[in-house]
Amino acid sequence: MLNILFDNTDPHVQLTGSWVPLGSSFEYNTTTSQTSDPGNFVAVYGTIEKDTTLSDLVTTYSIDGSEPQVFNATSTAISLTTNAIYHQAFYESPDLRDGTHELVIKYQGTGKRLYL
Repeated sequence: MLNILFDNTDPHVQLTGSWVPLGSSFEYNTTTSQTSDPGNFVAVYGTIEKDTTLSDLVTTYSIDGSEPQVFNATSTAISLTTNAIYHQAFYESPDLRDGTHELVIKYQGTGKRLYL
């Protein structure tokens, strides 16, 4: 089984604006954050490392309890060469009503790492 750890104490992780730490002791180093900024759209972008087996890169995105939308790298037009792919769109929400929303992201792949 692959363990993926996102450590909020890493100096590369910086919370800005209204993002605040939220985690509990059950999570790795309480690595959970939230924001309550209202909005009507959200997009998730990230990096795919070089030498990633694209069939192993699977994530799901569910907003406000909706049916999860799947990002599967093999179903996209990604061409992975010897370089990493930066600013890859993983998810874009539909238009949402103005207000606060909850986005749940789950990594279901078996690849190396996922950078969002």
